Amino acid sequence: MNLFTDLDVASPKINYMNELLLNEFDKKIKKDNVDSCLILQDGALVYKYFRNNKMRVKQHKINSVTKSVLSALIGIALNKGLIESVHVPIVHYFPELKRPGVDKRKLEITVLHLLTMTAGLRWTSNKEMESSKNWVRYILERPMEQQPGIAMNYCCGYSHLLSAILSKTSGMDARTFAQKFLFGPLDIKDYRWPSDAQGISNGGFGLAMQTIDMLKIGYLYLNNGSWFSKQILSESWVKDSTIARLNSYGCHWWVLSGKVDTPKVYYAQGYGGNNIIIVPDYQLITVFTGAIFEDSSRPFRLFNELILPAVMNLNQT
Repeated sequence: MNLFTDLDVASPKINYMNELLLNEFDKKIKKDNVDSCLILQDGALVYKYFRNNKMRVKQHKINSVTKSVLSALIGIALNKGLIESVHVPIVHYFPELKRPGVDKRKLEITVLHLLTMTAGLRWTSNKEMESSKNWVRYILERPMEQQPGIAMNYCCGYSHLLSAILSKTSGMDARTFAQKFLFGPLDIKDYRWPSDAQGISNGGFGLAMQTIDMLKIGYLYLNNGSWFSKQILSESWVKDSTIARLNSYGCHWWVLSGKVDTPKVYYAQGYGGNNIIIVPDYQLITVFTGAIFEDSSRPFRLFNELILPAVMNLNQT
């Protein structure tokens, strides 16, 4: 039996979790705008929920979870030597930044600054970028607000520059690169990934895929980049990209560092309540899709309040 293809066969095993907390969680998400939820623990599918049968096969628009998928692709490009280092200044890929009059601080922006959202550009929303004729040019022309590396400013523009760098170094858009080196090996077939007018895959949002395929991404990370004995991502990239930096953000992953009494949790989060949540200490992955646009963080809070304690409680008894 393959848990990634036989969702109807794989039965929940609530003995892996505190049953009372899991039942409370089940009641709450069924009253909310959660479209789907899958929980994998210790290699067993312990919980599954789809609001209706259409949600099982729907291509869910996962919004900013796209960023975390892109982070995996950057890791693959680094491992292949297509991108020399995260410390390479982006002027290497965008020589137009050398033109007279450009703020010299832009020449100091590196790939790592883009990954950690610390490049220092002024950013308020995506609307102006989306309405521009050339997204990359629009982003590069944004004024500098501060020195790179000083502060974190969440910005889809940084992700789009990473997608452009991937295209420049690999000769493929992110969608094609993913199909060859990530989606293909993980048997992810049913997805869509739109591009800008120049053919660059949207770096910060736009990817749509099935819930089960989001779980595959989580499984890959939980297993340190290995997919059933085949190394897709380097173990070092999984580790380095999920280290908390400024504002609890890693390299396009949100990170809650484990304290004395709580484990490390890292997660991808997208508008509407879309999540891939990973807790390595408990071999736990939780995936949500939804349409909770008034409070996108609500599914993660439910996870934090009920699912994580359900696992920790059982392991402590």
